[in-house]
Amino acid sequence: MKLTSRKQAALNDVCTLIKIEYIPDEIGNDAPLETRNNVFCGIFSISGAEHYKAAQAGLRADLGVVISEFDDNGAESAEVRQKRYTIYRRYVRGDGYTELYLREAQGNG
Repeated sequence: MKLTSRKQAALNDVCTLIKIEYIPDEIGNDAPLETRNNVFCGIFSISGAEHYKAAQAGLRADLGVVISEFDDNGAESAEVRQKRYTIYRRYVRGDGYTELYLREAQGNG
């Protein structure tokens, strides 16, 4: 399994984008509804500059993925290689792809 580069996307892995929406239940309370979409992605390692930018914002950058911009559903988290991550930044490129920058979600061991 070769890591893709940020500039040349090879969508040879599968990631799960996880979006949580809140809908009213039968008594009017907001109940979470989790939507999971499996999409093809390319996984890339985080550059030193991105590690630095994330650290300035108080975050820890762990991983990056490239997906087709058509697959980007505004998800707040993603599952990659059976680990759950929080999406802390997305970058819409001009070539039809979106880069998602991930940090390991709380509770992963």
